[in-house]
Amino acid sequence: MAGVSHLILWEQRFSSSSHTTTCMVPESSSSNRAQPETLASAREVISKKWSATVLRTLLRDGPQGFSELETRYEQLSAKVLTDVLDSLQESAVIERRVLQESPLRVEYLPTDHGRAFEPVIDALDTWAQTMIEDSTTIVLADDDDRLVEMHTNWLSEFEIKTATDGKTARDALDETVDVLITDRRMPELSGEELAQYVATSGYDCRTVFVSSVGPDQSLCSVPFDGYVQKPAAPEKLQTVIDDVVARKSQPPKVREFESLQARIELFESQLPKERRKETEAYRNLCDRLLTLDRELDQSMTDSAAGEVEWVCNLETAHE
Repeated sequence: MAGVSHLILWEQRFSSSSHTTTCMVPESSSSNRAQPETLASAREVISKKWSATVLRTLLRDGPQGFSELETRYEQLSAKVLTDVLDSLQESAVIERRVLQESPLRVEYLPTDHGRAFEPVIDALDTWAQTMIEDSTTIVLADDDDRLVEMHTNWLSEFEIKTATDGKTARDALDETVDVLITDRRMPELSGEELAQYVATSGYDCRTVFVSSVGPDQSLCSVPFDGYVQKPAAPEKLQTVIDDVVARKSQPPKVREFESLQARIELFESQLPKERRKETEAYRNLCDRLLTLDRELDQSMTDSAAGEVEWVCNLETAHE
């Protein structure tokens, strides 16, 4: 359907409890001015990610069964889709109709309240096409063709370039690419070599490993921003990518701070404490994190400011 990708992008940016929106209302008589609580209530209807997209599908294409929606949005897990449908039902914009008791068959369709929401959904889509920049671009590299296809389907709201070997992945990298997703074990160039290339290329690109090999101490000296162990669940991969993409809007030092923190916590979950103390690369990560913390001033973002206590604990643990 035309426009769905823009709705998904809008949801990725704004349909989250971690974001707030400010509605600019032109000056007019108080009788014509929407009250803040009214706007907040209306926004709550589609505040959950995917809610606007699912509602628009039901408005445009008519009643849909659960399996039909699940097939249409393969990147959605059954749990996430269930949560979205439950939320829309609680808001009284869709209803669940039982078609058959045994075996159970149901369909979801808009209510009168939901149909009244259609102009709002259309307006959001029009605004998104006009005002929101193009989707995030990802290079997805894995030597397993089936995984490349599956992960591409999961991340369909993004612009995807695919590669099945390291050299092809490297050649696909340029200034337009936001995220590299790569297996660690790749023919011709390994994932670690690709991550090092990204770090020295000057491109503003983040690296995420998706690998059957668990993180080990050899990765302490490799620059990366996220790690997902195979077999990957769609919601896990989506969450990691969303977090990595969100960091791009942060100041460089805060972005580096959060990337280092994520890597240190990953290694601490895998390496025994005694092994960590003996690993020079791990100690270097901790030293760099502490240095960044000292350099960040009072204007740093709340996400980094909230980690000061965590850093102090880290500093004590590594004295």
